[in-house]
Amino acid sequence: MFASGNLTELQSEQTAGLLCVSNNIERIADRCDEIEQSYLLMKKHGNKLSEKAVEELRECMQLSTKLFDDAIAIVLQKNNPITDLSTKQIRDIYNGKYPKWSDIN
Repeated sequence: MFASGNLTELQSEQTAGLLCVSNNIERIADRCDEIEQSYLLMKKHGNKLSEKAVEELRECMQLSTKLFDDAIAIVLQKNNPITDLSTKQIRDIYNGKYPKWSDIN
């Protein structure tokens, strides 16, 4: 389908948006793995995190979870009435411009 040029402009934008979402999910997973590996290395050497570091990690993980949930919602949301999102609209959703699906024109 890609090679034959059978995608419309809208489908091409949607595909690019989904690839962007997929890439973001992969990056979030990579950062979580890095945090886990760092923690395990510290633990192995008998080091402990300060209370401030624990709180910062907790906030980081909450943000990562929110980003992941938002990315997945765009792809999997069955109740989403929007079927033709542009790359710009997906970017705007991530930036909080559209807090509800009904806000998207």
